Amino acid sequence: FIMKVKSYNTDIFQRLLNLDGITEDDLLESLNPEHWTQFDIYPFSVGRNRYVQVNTNDQRFSLLLIQNANKSLLRSKNFVESYYDYLTTKPNSLLNRIYGIYRLKLILRNDIYWMLVENPDYRLGKTSYLQRFHLDFA
Repeated sequence: FIMKVKSYNTDIFQRLLNLDGITEDDLLESLNPEHWTQFDIYPFSVGRNRYVQVNTNDQRFSLLLIQNANKSLLRSKNFVESYYDYLTTKPNSLLNRIYGIYRLKLILRNDIYWMLVENPDYRLGKTSYLQRFHLDFA
């Protein structure tokens, strides 16, 4: 094999896609490499962690590389179920939507873990960062 892709907790992420009204055709349209005229790559840091985000050409979704320290948590079924339960009870939450966790296995390379997320700019429009933050004390 040259590469293998494995997805984690596919059933739960499929329910989240359905909840948000995103079809398989929507995903295929956004992720189709024939439609990508450029890659918008955004390296950024939070604390000591460094991340890389790649937006789809239509800006609807982002691919976010997962750091080693976070991959076990994000792949765990318990975390994903809790995440889904939270979003179903608080559908207007501004918590970023995660639509899949994947592992890319390449020959003679370390595995690469990444997640498919909704680009918050797509859903919220080009709002300021201050408008995006929502604290729910309920």
